[in-house]
Amino acid sequence: MDISGLLFLGLIVVVFYLTMMRPQQKRIKQHQKLVASVAPGDDIITVGGLHGVVKELNDDVLWVEIAPGTTVKFSRLSVSRKIESEVPPASEEDAAS
Repeated sequence: MDISGLLFLGLIVVVFYLTMMRPQQKRIKQHQKLVASVAPGDDIITVGGLHGVVKELNDDVLWVEIAPGTTVKFSRLSVSRKIESEVPPASEEDAAS
């Protein structure tokens, strides 16, 4: 193999890393941060699509209320995302008083 072949092979490895590996590592870190931030009272969506409220959690297990009186046990890693509670903006009337 000559030097241009080695450079081409090196370029392919760098492009593969930048397009495939680095974004995946970033998503993994974001998910780990999300899982660590889950607390009781948070509205969440699981990877299976269930919506619920976290009622209790331990190291790697959380209990989610998916309907009134129905609590289900999940792995913490099954949390897909947290739903941020939306605070309605103050109306102009409230601001004037």
